[in-house]
Amino acid sequence: VQQAPRFSPEEMGIGAAAGEMVAEGETVFVGAGALPLAVAHHIASRPRITVVTNSLDVATYLTQRSDLPVILTGGQVDRRAGALVGHVAGLALGELRADRAIIGVGGIHVPDGITGESLPEVQFVRAVIELMPEVIVVADTHKWGHVGPAFLAPLEAIDVIVTSHQAPPAMVWDLSQLGIQIIQA
Repeated sequence: VQQAPRFSPEEMGIGAAAGEMVAEGETVFVGAGALPLAVAHHIASRPRITVVTNSLDVATYLTQRSDLPVILTGGQVDRRAGALVGHVAGLALGELRADRAIIGVGGIHVPDGITGESLPEVQFVRAVIELMPEVIVVADTHKWGHVGPAFLAPLEAIDVIVTSHQAPPAMVWDLSQLGIQIIQA
């Protein structure tokens, strides 16, 4: 059994707020990273939620600590990201549907958009964004104003950003003016 992850207070708040957005009976895609794992922690005890993920950590955590159905995409392991990526993962994703996606990102920047740190993972997450009816980004304060090396999506591709109260007010305002819902936990 994998040791339970330790989440910072900021991660716990963001994970709880994003987890509350998932309703009973829904299917949710949960991406890779510490914040999506915090979301998994908060939905693990909830009833009737199906989780689709490409995250090895999310899949392991939920299979060891919940009875929720978990669908793992398959694909090639990106060890740095702890995620399944590549052509096979993309093919699997094309066969699946979810009500919403909750993803972590490498950075949020006006005007550079949403970026990531791993090109293979970014390519997969682009497909997630294109397929899902709602895209929720979970981002701690370190992601605001940061530009990762791999472009993920324009800001307009994101529906909701769940972050902490320490997010820079000017950027929060700018993004809310683009029609992005900002939830600060």
